[in-house]
Amino acid sequence: MESHVDPPVLPAHRASTNSSNRNRRPRFDEQKPLRTLDVACLIINKMIGGGIFVSPRIVAHLTGNKIIALALWIFGGVYSFCSIYIYLEYGLAWPYNGGEFIYISKVFPVPPLLFASAFSWVFIAFATSTTNSITFARYINPNKAEAPDVWFTKFFACVIVVGICAVHYRFVNIGIAANNILAAYKVLFLGILVIAGFIETCRQGAHGQLPGLGDYTMTYGSPSPTNIALAILQVLYSYQGWENANYVTSEIKGDGEHKKRRLKRGAIIAISVVVTLYISFNMFVFFILDFNSITDPRHNVAADFAINVFRSSNVSMASHAIYVSIALAAAGNIIGVTFSNARVNRDIARHRLIPFYQFFSKSSDYGNNTWDGLGTPTGGLVLQSLVTCITIASIQPFTAILNMYTYGHAVVCFILGIGVLFIQTRMNQYETKSADPRGGTGFTVPWRYQVLKRPRYRYTAVLFFTLVNVFLIVVPFVPSDNPDGTHRDTPSWVQPVVVTALYAVGAGVALYVIAFVEGLRFRGSNFHISNSSNLNDYVPYNERRWIVNYSKGKSTWIDFLKPLPWEKIQLRLRTNGEANTAAELRTNNNIGLG
Repeated sequence: MESHVDPPVLPAHRASTNSSNRNRRPRFDEQKPLRTLDVACLIINKMIGGGIFVSPRIVAHLTGNKIIALALWIFGGVYSFCSIYIYLEYGLAWPYNGGEFIYISKVFPVPPLLFASAFSWVFIAFATSTTNSITFARYINPNKAEAPDVWFTKFFACVIVVGICAVHYRFVNIGIAANNILAAYKVLFLGILVIAGFIETCRQGAHGQLPGLGDYTMTYGSPSPTNIALAILQVLYSYQGWENANYVTSEIKGDGEHKKRRLKRGAIIAISVVVTLYISFNMFVFFILDFNSITDPRHNVAADFAINVFRSSNVSMASHAIYVSIALAAAGNIIGVTFSNARVNRDIARHRLIPFYQFFSKSSDYGNNTWDGLGTPTGGLVLQSLVTCITIASIQPFTAILNMYTYGHAVVCFILGIGVLFIQTRMNQYETKSADPRGGTGFTVPWRYQVLKRPRYRYTAVLFFTLVNVFLIVVPFVPSDNPDGTHRDTPSWVQPVVVTALYAVGAGVALYVIAFVEGLRFRGSNFHISNSSNLNDYVPYNERRWIVNYSKGKSTWIDFLKPLPWEKIQLRLRTNGEANTAAELRTNNNIGLG
């Protein structure tokens, strides 16, 4: 298949130093590069939201046993470590914005756009901060937290979403600073609860008065495998967020190994802190509170826990303080998620896989970064706020935690777990460093991006990661009741059916492009090292992608329903445009050097 070449826009880091100094924007309008602390805080803010203060009750209810519930929180910690090691390998291999959208395109490039488009639709629909927005709106007014007005809560949740998007649009550095401050606050808040829980456990345990110890081994109800699977989904929902920095890897400070080092350090620091806090918090909750108090839907676990460990006589004031702290934790999650997801939304729109892609791919003149010279993602922020507000308005709040994306993410993680085995092959296929006239932008061979160096540990982590996601994908299809024998308000199979349907829609878009759209070309490069006078002929690695022109050859609406010749469709289905471009560049380089 022929390659299509557009005049590339050079990233800012490739531009002339003198030119960039002459045309340098005011510092206020530049986005500061992300440091190790920023990376860690992005992950911490997405992981620690309002879920950790609600999920202990739901997990305990679904499992019916404290030991099983605590084991699942430990299991979630182990899974998070395995997950971040695998995602770090992807992030170190392809250190660009986009996360799974980029990784799945790289390891499964055939058929073109199929996997990327399927992921795009699920990501945009479900990767929102809906639950944390509602949590913030509910708990920020502690007087109304226990009996909130539904529509006012929804309205205020939408206001906070739009407000945070506006901050990230115009004052991106303030948004990054707020992200760091709230991440530090959440670690401090949970840390204080854990330390207080430890002291109170020792104090009550010394007198044999631990109320939660008596029912530690008791089982309430009859939890089924489906209930356990849903409990695991709830735990993983609370741990969700370890991938957040992978979405904005391009914007981490430094080039090459410095960027990768900051990503790796920040991710491991964040995961270690969060896993330690989560497991410790749940352990002390189970020691301090009895099972019925934990699973009582009329009470907030964190508030009851704080009242007990601090021995507060003013129950109302203590509850209000905890409610405000929960609201601030939820706000931090919204800030971190909005910053990262908006940039993924923009990248998806730039690939023209969603309606109104011209608008959603727009960038502002504020917050220009040093990687690609783009400003804040105007369209991505609008899309993030629009989908979040629609979801907020359409759901029934306070009844259950939404974890559609957790299930959808399990499908992606299963595919990426298999894809780990192909990273080295793909990187070898795409390697073009020898043909890069500017140097340092391709990848060296052999591959040196493993985080776990020993194959035994590496493949054990990959196997565990993949099998867990297979379990999460399959088990919700098995019908079951609640542990107490009552019927579920929403059957467990609804989640996989809805998510699978949306994956099918996204895949259908890609198949339509392949079979019906004439204007599908891979943006490659016609640079030849023997004629290197025009460096703009060279398309950088991160700018190579499939370009869709829906209107080419379409004069009437009926033309959009006319399929292409079968031979052309077959050729497209098996074309790896990126590998073909890289092979051509390497061949041209060898000829030029010869």
